[in-house]
Amino acid sequence: MSLSTETLSKIKKYIVIIFAVIIGSVFLLSLLPDSPIPKVLMSIFKIIQNLDIVTSSIIITILHIIAVPFMIPTTPITIVAGIMFGSVLGTIISTIGCTIGAIIVFFITRFVVLETINEYINKNENLKLMQLIVKENGLIFITLLRVSPVFPFPIINYILPPVVDFIPYAIGTLIGLIPCNFVVVYFSASMTNITEVFSSNGMSGGALTMMIITTVISISLIIGITYYVKSKINELKKNQNKSSSSDECLIPKEEEKEIEEEEEEF
Repeated sequence: MSLSTETLSKIKKYIVIIFAVIIGSVFLLSLLPDSPIPKVLMSIFKIIQNLDIVTSSIIITILHIIAVPFMIPTTPITIVAGIMFGSVLGTIISTIGCTIGAIIVFFITRFVVLETINEYINKNENLKLMQLIVKENGLIFITLLRVSPVFPFPIINYILPPVVDFIPYAIGTLIGLIPCNFVVVYFSASMTNITEVFSSNGMSGGALTMMIITTVISISLIIGITYYVKSKINELKKNQNKSSSSDECLIPKEEEKEIEEEEEEF
């Protein structure tokens, strides 16, 4: 027995609502001062620390994958990846995990919440302009969005899928995540154990140096890429204003032609 279009539409709406409630609840829960999520993650990290490298790397990758669709900050997981696996392997694991998570979001957006996302974007002029810029610049701009911490990773995950194809989305995400993940992992790799991350007295000179470097790099990226994006948005706004004003000028001319033709007929 086949379901009617109206029934399928209702089912889809219920799925979207349930999905939004779950994601929103988990996201808000992770932001609370006494949130249980960091404690749960800490317990998991301590258990993982005693496992072999293959098992622990798989678990850390899965944690990244799960965190991304639910908009849970992945930085604590990435820090642990640096402590446990070092700079190179930690970067690879965290980047692969976040990329797979973002790919899952791509398909969720395309096939589950597309209408809801489009409705939200249509109400926000800046997001609409950002989508237009992504359409024009494709892979390059997707990569820049992923590199810059000024654009929230979870938000971008849901904004890009309506206007980009899968391949540039996946490649841009993979490439763009590497620099930021490497900085976080390299900083955390100087820690001796997981509990030191949360200790106020445990920061070594090397960790402090890397924190300064991380801050400088992040600020530089934010300033540079934000300037680039703003210039693109302003350029797009100017073009839109020009096109709208030219359209307004064309209307009177067309009316004048019609009047002249009518006068000639008389």
